[in-house]
Amino acid sequence: MKRIPYTASADDLDGFAAMGMKRDALRLARQNLKNRVITAGLFNRSVNVILFQSDRLKSWSVLIEHAYARMSRREQGLARSWMFAYDYCLKDYARAARFIPRRFKGACDPHHLALATDTMLELGNRREARRLARRLPRAIREAGDPTEQAMLSCSLAEYLASEGKWNEAIRIWETVLSDSTFMENAVTGIMFVHVARALQTVHAGLQLLGKFKSQPDPQLEITLPGNEKVRLAKAERKLRRFEKLLERILPEKSWKELGIDPAKCFPY
Repeated sequence: MKRIPYTASADDLDGFAAMGMKRDALRLARQNLKNRVITAGLFNRSVNVILFQSDRLKSWSVLIEHAYARMSRREQGLARSWMFAYDYCLKDYARAARFIPRRFKGACDPHHLALATDTMLELGNRREARRLARRLPRAIREAGDPTEQAMLSCSLAEYLASEGKWNEAIRIWETVLSDSTFMENAVTGIMFVHVARALQTVHAGLQLLGKFKSQPDPQLEITLPGNEKVRLAKAERKLRRFEKLLERILPEKSWKELGIDPAKCFPY
């Protein structure tokens, strides 16, 4: 007689995860995903366990994708938000965008709204990011707990920072500082804005030095010949040192997160 495969219940998965039994929780998640028939509910719980318990998310890709493909279209619709969360955690933003929920409702959806906004920012789809970000203020007001509110606030602040609205972003990040989970995100965001402002000042100073060097003061050249050139060269070396230090903290590849166009650099 053919053996009927044991399917772990959602309670089994939650129980093992809650008790810190990582290996058992992941074993049951793997077993469920291998079953010929799997419901969206159990698929979602299994992926949730994997996201929180596994140290090697990429190794689950084939199993998760095949399990999702075996589900009916209706069940896939109920599971797409967790496919989205999985691909987002892999930083496969192009694939994740395919699974962004059409509607955000339910206990997990404030989290998915924040991830969806970040996904569109990563892909450079500013129009869609703007559309999603408009929903964040209401989601923040209706958040079920302070940590959820902090997560959504960080997402909104990151969007505003990417639009160059640094003061608004800082004000929102400051409301998150009391949350232990997202405090680091807030502090880092605020710090990067101040570093960007410092870089802006340094680059403006370098532009002014270039102007002074190309248009030297004739009076100074007469009274102190060569002195002005030496002084400007010394000032430039000092500013270049500051520039190098600041760009180690905020490299050019991160500028887009603060709405900075590298081609235009830092207009004063």
